[in-house]
Amino acid sequence: MTSLNAALDSTKSFSIAAAIEPLSSSDTSPKVGPYLNFDTSNPATYREQLAACNTYVSTSINKYARTLTKGMRFEGSTKAKKAVESAAKKNNLKGQIQTSARYSVVHGHYIATTIGKGDTFQAVPLLMAATTILPEDIEPGSTPQYILEPPIGKFCVNEGNKSANVKEVLLEPEDVIYCALNPYDSIQDDILQRKTRGLYGQSPLDPLKPAIRALLDVNEGQRIFYKKYGNGRYLYNIRALEKAVTDGDMDPTDAQAALDVWMEKNKNLSANEDLVCYGLDVSSIDANGTLDVMAFKSALETEIAIGLYQSPLTMGSSFQTTYASSYMVEEDRMVFLEGEQSILESTGNQIVNKLLLSMGYREDSVTVKFDELSKPKFTSQEILEWRNTGLLDDDQALLWGGFPTKDVADNAP
Repeated sequence: MTSLNAALDSTKSFSIAAAIEPLSSSDTSPKVGPYLNFDTSNPATYREQLAACNTYVSTSINKYARTLTKGMRFEGSTKAKKAVESAAKKNNLKGQIQTSARYSVVHGHYIATTIGKGDTFQAVPLLMAATTILPEDIEPGSTPQYILEPPIGKFCVNEGNKSANVKEVLLEPEDVIYCALNPYDSIQDDILQRKTRGLYGQSPLDPLKPAIRALLDVNEGQRIFYKKYGNGRYLYNIRALEKAVTDGDMDPTDAQAALDVWMEKNKNLSANEDLVCYGLDVSSIDANGTLDVMAFKSALETEIAIGLYQSPLTMGSSFQTTYASSYMVEEDRMVFLEGEQSILESTGNQIVNKLLLSMGYREDSVTVKFDELSKPKFTSQEILEWRNTGLLDDDQALLWGGFPTKDVADNAP
């Protein structure tokens, strides 16, 4: 049975029979491509390893975080705003918010505590491989047979760890920074294999696991192939043995034995080493055969890029792409990313509020804002013409041109 939380003006409780399992894969081998130690038993560790194993994955995640934080700035009361701007320069607050964006992609959620204050303030993400979220009335270490759902009661670090040197830590919701992406999209196992819904976010990496594993295998297969064969595999046809068998001068069994001896001596030839002998034809075998490995590799890379909010264009593939089609693809992607940006603003403001409290200011006296991503781009001639005809004033012209307005420039720290 699974208990459902109902936001209703009613004292009734609801429960339904549930035989719901998270998606699982039969391919859980720790060896993938050149890597030997993928931890598929801990979902958080597995995601972090996937995020760092290939440049198409890691670069896409970094591009996502840096794109969303474009034009980061602060708005609010003058005194608190100047204090936040000054501290942000010294404690790399933009980098901290970008970290929250990367965590949200890798894990689907971001959970952090804070240390320091002002110039030394840091939002420190919890290690998700050791972090669990417990609903109200659920004690650490318990394993109820129903699905765990909100409201959240505690955040727990090192839940159930019996090591003498490791301490179990419970955190109140008000003591952490927390954000989850699409938490109700699926049933998920936590790190203790309990079924949850609405507690953890949905990581974009989860549906990409087969594609990432396949790409690692393809890349490793190519590397091994080229290392062993150099320019390609070869077909050896020893004509002298063929003629001897055909003329009846040698028994086929003896010919095969002679062939085995020859292959044993020559099987470890390095790439591009020459063969010099008589009665031997050597021909190169097509490395691709009936399978276009590069097309398959490109398809996997595209799937990964799109799954992580990029496009082939942003990942460097612009061959046979027109400007018009590129613009439409990027415009559509930016509109989507603006929805993600609004979620990041919420997380960023949680971080800023903790910073404000550490410096003695009240919450929400300063808020973080980012530039609109889908904003049309105009030439300097167009903007100048609109300014000269009175359609834009000086500040508007500077803003559309991507420059700080006079007010912003005058008040810059």
